Amino acid sequence: MNGRGSSKHPSTSFAARRRRSLGAILASLLVVLFASVVAAQPAAASGTCSNTTPQYCEYDWTNHAYDYLITKDVFSTPLNMCFHLILEGTVKYQTKSVLYTAGFYFRNFTLTNPEVSVYTKSSCARTAGFVYTAKGADLSQSWYDYDCNVTPSIGVGYPWSIKVGVTQHCGNENLAYHKTTPRATGGAEFAQYNSGSPATWKVTTLGRTVVCLTVSAAAVVYKGSSSDSVTLSESLVCIRNP
Repeated sequence: MNGRGSSKHPSTSFAARRRRSLGAILASLLVVLFASVVAAQPAAASGTCSNTTPQYCEYDWTNHAYDYLITKDVFSTPLNMCFHLILEGTVKYQTKSVLYTAGFYFRNFTLTNPEVSVYTKSSCARTAGFVYTAKGADLSQSWYDYDCNVTPSIGVGYPWSIKVGVTQHCGNENLAYHKTTPRATGGAEFAQYNSGSPATWKVTTLGRTVVCLTVSAAAVVYKGSSSDSVTLSESLVCIRNP
């Protein structure tokens, strides 16, 4: 015996153990990664598919909602105040897709809680204070389908109405329209609230990725015996393929 002990070198044994440990760790990571990828897969849309080749699939209608916010500032020299006009609300709609056709469908655009309001401020700066000298405002908003459907089916609820108006994009067009005349003594905010869904465009579009509605709004503000106005002309509210 020469006293050198076992012929297996300590460093070799350590390297082998290290390789085994790294292998086990990598295997565990692969299992976790695979499970994460599987869990991240979106659920398939419900619908029906044919047994033909190529396969034709038509998926069910799904509901969506798009929130819009539009603002405009105009300084009124005659009334010595800034008008801050705000339009906000939601457009609800439905979509479905059809595999192996041109088809992505939109339908039933429903205007929900469409509000128009005007604030009177000392200037058009964001931090400007309110001016409480206005006594009232006339507020109106009108909507139409940017695709210029000649005879769209528009369902409106009272007090909204349908009227024919001249538009920049479509010429004469059916408009969903509403006007109110809120009044107050020494007010700085005048609003037209429209709870619920006052207007629906019952049209179906095919092969589109973007569909737009067009809105115009106006506020006529009164101070003493004078008045001035701010107008938002034909702003687009566009819905994209979700």
